[in-house]
Amino acid sequence: MQKQAVGCLMSPDTAYTRYKDGEYKHYNTSIVELIFENDVRAMYRLCKLEEHRVLLSLIWHTAARPAEIIEIKAKDVEWGLDQRGGQYFAIRVCTKKLGDNGKFQIVERTLQSTRPLGMDSNMYIEQIICHVKRLLPDEYVLPNIRTIRRLNHVMHAISKPIGKDWAPYHWRHSTMTHLARSGLGLTQLQYWKGAKTIHSVSMYLHAVPAYIAIENIRKERERLVNVGGGATKRGDSNGQTETDGKA
Repeated sequence: MQKQAVGCLMSPDTAYTRYKDGEYKHYNTSIVELIFENDVRAMYRLCKLEEHRVLLSLIWHTAARPAEIIEIKAKDVEWGLDQRGGQYFAIRVCTKKLGDNGKFQIVERTLQSTRPLGMDSNMYIEQIICHVKRLLPDEYVLPNIRTIRRLNHVMHAISKPIGKDWAPYHWRHSTMTHLARSGLGLTQLQYWKGAKTIHSVSMYLHAVPAYIAIENIRKERERLVNVGGGATKRGDSNGQTETDGKA
C-alpha cells in the first residue's frame, strides 16, 4: 500500500527512474509530493558546491529533463534586452525524439522568461548567469555532471539535508504545476515541457485548484505555529523566532 505524503497532488500513473544505493530502480506512482519555493531556498542555502547550486537552479527554473540538463552549454544560455526594452533570460535545451520515420531527431526549444532586476531579482537566474559568465561558449554548464545517473545521485543528495528524497521527476512536476498556476495556457505548457501532445500537460491545469488548497493549508499551519500563542513559537535560546519564509 502506497503511503500518502503531506502536500500531495494526484496525477496520472507515471513511471520514472530514481538512483539510490548505486542502482537504478523503477517506480510507478500516482501521488507526487510538490516542492515549494521555501523548500528550494532551504536546499540552495545548504548546497556546498556551486555546481550543485547551478543544477538546482537549472532544474527548478526550466523543468527540463535530466538528459536535457546535462547537455546545456554556456552558449545555450542568453540574457539581455528584449524588443520592448525589458530584460530577458533564455536557455536553449535539446532532446532526442523518435520521428515518424523511425529515426531519432534532435529537437530544440528555447525557454525564455523575463529577468527581474534589483530587489525583485531571481536568485536562480542570477546564479546561472554568474556561473556561465566564467565559461567558454562550448563548455558544458555542468562539467562534472555528465550522466543522468550522476545527476540523479546529486539531486537526491541535495534534498536529503531537509529530510526529503526527491527525484528529478518531482522537480519537473512541481515546476510545471507552478507554471500552470501562474497562468500559462496548455500550448505554452506543452512547449515548455517539450511534450509531444497537449494531453500530457492537461493534468497540470486540473491540479491548480488542489495546489491552491495545499498552499493555503501550509500557510495556515505556519501562521498557527508562528503567531498562535508564545508557547507555540519556535525560537532559539535568545527568544528569537525562526521563520520559514514564503511557502
